[in-house]
Amino acid sequence: MGLNLKLGSVVVALSAYFQGCQHTPVDSYPADANASAEISKVDAQRNALLAEHADVLSPKHFKAGSEDLVKATQLRSENKPDEKILKELAKARGEFDRAADFTKIGQEALPGVLQAREDAIKANAPSVVGTDFRKADEALRSVSADIEGNDKTAALKQRGKLENEFRAAEFTALKRTYLGQALTTKELAEKEGAASYARSTLGAFNDKARASSDYISNHRQDIAGLDHLRSVMTGDADHLLKVTRESKATGSKNGEAIVLQREAEEQRIAATQSALDQTRTELQATAAALAATRNEASNLEAQKAFQDRIKGVKSGFTAKEADVMQQGNNIILRLKGLDFASGSANIKTHDYALLNKVRDVIAGFSPVSVSIIGHTDGKGKASLNKKLSLERAEAVKTYLQANLGQASNVTFAQISGMGDEQPLGSNKTAKGRAKNRRVDVTITPTGVAH
Repeated sequence: MGLNLKLGSVVVALSAYFQGCQHTPVDSYPADANASAEISKVDAQRNALLAEHADVLSPKHFKAGSEDLVKATQLRSENKPDEKILKELAKARGEFDRAADFTKIGQEALPGVLQAREDAIKANAPSVVGTDFRKADEALRSVSADIEGNDKTAALKQRGKLENEFRAAEFTALKRTYLGQALTTKELAEKEGAASYARSTLGAFNDKARASSDYISNHRQDIAGLDHLRSVMTGDADHLLKVTRESKATGSKNGEAIVLQREAEEQRIAATQSALDQTRTELQATAAALAATRNEASNLEAQKAFQDRIKGVKSGFTAKEADVMQQGNNIILRLKGLDFASGSANIKTHDYALLNKVRDVIAGFSPVSVSIIGHTDGKGKASLNKKLSLERAEAVKTYLQANLGQASNVTFAQISGMGDEQPLGSNKTAKGRAKNRRVDVTITPTGVAH
């Protein structure tokens, strides 16, 4: 019922068209029109119609308009008067206008046919199966020409056949594209005796080829799937040819069975080797993970031992002797208990005990890098304070070097005096100045994980 209604509406539209515009006059151009500009416009009109399938939906008017456009273009190249050029252009434009009307009617009447044609073009049918595609195209032009000649109903009844012809061209093109190489190889195998020497393998290939043909028919837009299918079938065809040749070379009636058994054994060995390789890889990964775990555990133990030693260092100094701090892997001994005489860098005898504690800490963490920085309060000239702070740092270094002995693995990296540049407290109070007078010893163990 729906089809009959559709046909009826199209017939009514066509009848109205022929009654209303079969003798539509051609509009002429104004005398001052620019011929070159108008040629460009009409050419653009033609290209737009071509994109809408006007060449097959209104072949008569599209062809006539195209010929008139060619004439106009030729006249312009010959430098003929614009009047003659515009006359041909007016005829071309009139034909293209009528072609546009018939194209619209054709699109409404033959949507399935046009979609099938587009799909065939996407499948490269014009190149792969040119004869089949051109045959369908000529049939469509013939139907469209009937419509242009006001023979409507009979033409519209052909649309099912037309759609099938384009679909057949599309399918054939897809089959040749995605199965062509495999089928060519299969034909070569048959020429070399596949039916005798690889009968079982040939039968399996033919079954897959039929199934592949069905897949192509039902999944024409699945490009990824079709690409995979081509790869698989090409490989199967190569295998068929290989089995045929190797079976023939055995000289045995059971040649195919011998070849297939050998392949199965090779595949089994390859699978076993792959499994062994996988197991080896997994074992290596496990060993690496275990080594990393052990290394992490070792580092954690070393860090814990290091922290325990830091605690021991802190407990070895009184609050008046030194502040013990940790910054990352560095141990800072802020020696605020050193009792230098005013303006002097000489170490007093009663400070030996404090410096011996520092020596023991350094020796206990050996190998180490040691930096010593002297500081003063803000009294006196800055230049003198800086000189004095350096001399006190040097004095501490000299004492430690003398008491560490030759066997100790200690490097003194930096010895400097900062004077009063880095105060910890206010130089306006006695308490603040006392806090600023200090020597900082930084010990950096070089063999401790952290």
